[in-house]
Amino acid sequence: MITICISLFISIIVFGFWPGALEVTRNIVFFDSWYVPPIARHINVPVWSLGVEWMGYLAFPWLCWLLLSIRSFRVVAILVPTILALEIFLLSINGTPIMAAIAGTEAFVRMAGSFFVGCLLWVGFQHPISRSLSGDWLMLAAICAATIVLLVADTAYSLGVLACIVLLAARPGPATAMVLGSPVCMFLGRISFSLYMVHYPIVRVFYFLQLNTSAGLPSGLFSAAAVAAAILTATLVCVLAEEPLRRFGRALTRMVFPLPKARAV
Repeated sequence: MITICISLFISIIVFGFWPGALEVTRNIVFFDSWYVPPIARHINVPVWSLGVEWMGYLAFPWLCWLLLSIRSFRVVAILVPTILALEIFLLSINGTPIMAAIAGTEAFVRMAGSFFVGCLLWVGFQHPISRSLSGDWLMLAAICAATIVLLVADTAYSLGVLACIVLLAARPGPATAMVLGSPVCMFLGRISFSLYMVHYPIVRVFYFLQLNTSAGLPSGLFSAAAVAAAILTATLVCVLAEEPLRRFGRALTRMVFPLPKARAV
């Protein structure tokens, strides 16, 4: 709600555009990603992912039941590239009549494929073979692979590799633990969700300024200023809204569903 308000404020004040009550409602209820064809205008583009992620959360208990029945590392090794290949194929034909006939849209395909792959990778990472390979070198290889994919292909294709990075971070080597435990990484991790939610409207403002300014400033300066402004805005949103609301939600949960008192042994 807060980031939608920020986006609306920027849209009205900077661009002079009011998207309409229907568009605002679709963004608030996370329904804008479920239209075929998908809605072209987003008040805040990252909301598209929230619109499909809740379907993944609803499917997660059933997915857990399925994954816990997989005992073979070979099955995981076959399923992961197969699902990624299917996801890439479906994304490559996006916009065709075939894709329009599929339940959901590009957003659904990206969520379903990458979410399932991430869960499968977790199963594979519990295997003794994967445990013997964990550490700094495997993390470095995963980061290099993700970087290559991001540079040469669509960002959607990198999600499977990024899932490896997340899982490796849970079982890091000494160098990886040192880097991820640094104050900078800890801070960026703390504000990461707020940063994801606010970066798009901030970037739009600086892109607009870059196109309409007569100062002739280099594009790198605008990019650096956009990153700094996004981090500052995300920090304020995280400290003033996200974290207090999260604490309130936990306190409310404990009040409505109190945990049973532990018995003395």
